[in-house]
Amino acid sequence: MDIFPIGTVAAATSCGTIESRSYSMFEPNNGAKSKKIFTNLTTTMYDQTLLTRKKALPYMTLSYMYDGIWTKEFRQLAHFVDYKEDGLNSFYVVDFSEQINYDSVASLDGKWIIDTEETRYFSATPNQKSAYAFIWDGSKFRVGDVSSITANASISVDVSTDNYGSLSLANASSIGYLYPIYNCRCKTNALSEFEKGAFVDVTTSERGFVRSGTVGFTTTYKV
Repeated sequence: MDIFPIGTVAAATSCGTIESRSYSMFEPNNGAKSKKIFTNLTTTMYDQTLLTRKKALPYMTLSYMYDGIWTKEFRQLAHFVDYKEDGLNSFYVVDFSEQINYDSVASLDGKWIIDTEETRYFSATPNQKSAYAFIWDGSKFRVGDVSSITANASISVDVSTDNYGSLSLANASSIGYLYPIYNCRCKTNALSEFEKGAFVDVTTSERGFVRSGTVGFTTTYKV
């Protein structure tokens, strides 16, 4: 599983790798947005009734907004985008704009049962809505596929088969948040909106121009 902007994640670690280089997760420091797009067509008839029809299945656009990030952070974004050949190949994006507080999380038979009323974002059917759950405490995460849903009550996340990440159950219970995660592609020329800012003259890997801009994504499947 490849997650923006850290690359391929594996069991027991909350880092990712891109071409053997390790990267850590960081949230967009200027916010995130998501919007569901309905491609419905409407025609007004002579008596003001509407003829409606669905052109395509609904999808989502997501945006990560960055303000004055370090050179090394921008290079991480660029490495991921190059690795995925801009918008050619799909990957997973966390919708950080939908931070879900849950009542509790418990472990049962290799699954985490997350009690939340906000189950409408998720699907136990692959390639629909958010078929994976991302649990994050700001430092470490755990990702698993959604194996079942009790509407408006709980989701069951399989952390034995797809045991990505290293977030502990204790931290998930005390300081974790739940996020949907979607299969996406970058918009074309994903980093073209970024502008250089001030030059940071230090002797560490942060040396260089800070950059600000937005990365846009479009979901691959029905949401």
